[in-house]
Amino acid sequence: MTTFHCQNQNRRNARDACTWFVGARDDSRRASVDGRRRHGEVDFHLSQVLSGPGGRWVLDKETHRKSVQRAHRPGALRVASAFQTVSYDAACVVANTTPLVLLMQEDIRCQDEKVASGGVQSDIRKRQREETMRRWQDQWTTGAGQPGAPGLKTRRLIPDINLWVSRKHGEVDFFLTQLLTGHGFLRSYFVEKGILEGSPNCPECGDAVEDVEHVLFHCPRFDRIRNEMQQRCHSRVTMDNIVSEMCARSDTWEAVRAAARTIFSTLQARWDVERPPTARRRRRARRRARDANGGPSGPAARQQPAPQGPP
Repeated sequence: MTTFHCQNQNRRNARDACTWFVGARDDSRRASVDGRRRHGEVDFHLSQVLSGPGGRWVLDKETHRKSVQRAHRPGALRVASAFQTVSYDAACVVANTTPLVLLMQEDIRCQDEKVASGGVQSDIRKRQREETMRRWQDQWTTGAGQPGAPGLKTRRLIPDINLWVSRKHGEVDFFLTQLLTGHGFLRSYFVEKGILEGSPNCPECGDAVEDVEHVLFHCPRFDRIRNEMQQRCHSRVTMDNIVSEMCARSDTWEAVRAAARTIFSTLQARWDVERPPTARRRRRARRRARDANGGPSGPAARQQPAPQGPP
């Protein structure tokens, strides 16, 4: 395994280390049990590199910690199969990967305690991992009480991080992640991000905002899918208990996952038809129109010499 050494407090070496280890996770496309294990191993090795004697400086300043988060964020988004607009905190929770700064702090505490007490490494690691989970939960709970904090939709659905990360079954995919984050093919999301102009309301209901709760539990377009999901679950699921029920039973997880796949794939197909044209799509449309009319197009056509007149 390639190792990057952070010598002379060189910030570029730390960034290169982050980038290389994030790239090593490209094969972990879904947060399955095996995928989470590979993802966690890479995070563990990276935290040891950056929390070593040459890397403790990374935690000294907020700007350094932000740099670590920016390097870690693409990997978390990829494992969670999330939209690029999902916050770093929410992506880490959905992908079941501990934020890298917390892992670095854990490694530093383990090293300091081992030097001070000479205890057994496994016992020290276990105690400090519990402390890391407590700090992660505290950060997550504190953000849930702040208006405008990133990942509020995910914080509502997953209030207990330990329950989520300690589950023994289930994996997230592109459609289930949209349900957990609220970043997906929803009118409320597109209007909020300025992608779509107009009303965020559901085109079927008219007076209700098209968000995760509406399409999953209220919209008449998906009554059949909703009834099938509730029948497969052992108890009635709501927005308040859906994640706890999913973590408790694998068949409930699969029922919600199947419903999310059907609902959001339907919404994606509608968006493919209704979305406003971008500059690239407009250029492609003009090029196709020119080709259909037999006119020249493209750079080669622009470089053609002008026709010469008769001598």
